[in-house]
Amino acid sequence: TEPLSILPNLLTIVKDRRLEILQWTNSATLILCNIIEANYPSKYWKKEVTSVFNSSNFFAMDFEGISYWRTIFKNLLARDSVGTGTDGFFDSFLRQCDKVIQGGASIFSRKEEIVATRNFALRQLAFLLLTNE
Repeated sequence: TEPLSILPNLLTIVKDRRLEILQWTNSATLILCNIIEANYPSKYWKKEVTSVFNSSNFFAMDFEGISYWRTIFKNLLARDSVGTGTDGFFDSFLRQCDKVIQGGASIFSRKEEIVATRNFALRQLAFLLLTNE
């Protein structure tokens, strides 16, 4: 469980998407990727990875970062509980996308906000589909 003790500090760096620290963000993402590939239980990192994925600046990264995140999500989807009767990551993500695309915005939302939200949900879905090819 030693690598799991650094997880909170690691995720703080992973969530920071400033261009000045892109190198550090990529290094932290690589370490997270290695922890996940070492088959540590997903209950320790799944919620945080999902939080990073749902943040509006998730796609603010370079190609190196994208390759690490593809590996992270490939592992997450491989461990997913699809078809086992429990709610897996992909199932819950598809339900979330469906709400957004079907117009889950409030009556006070502007059209630009609705379009931006749908655009982001479709980008996330495309990323997950390309990750799992």
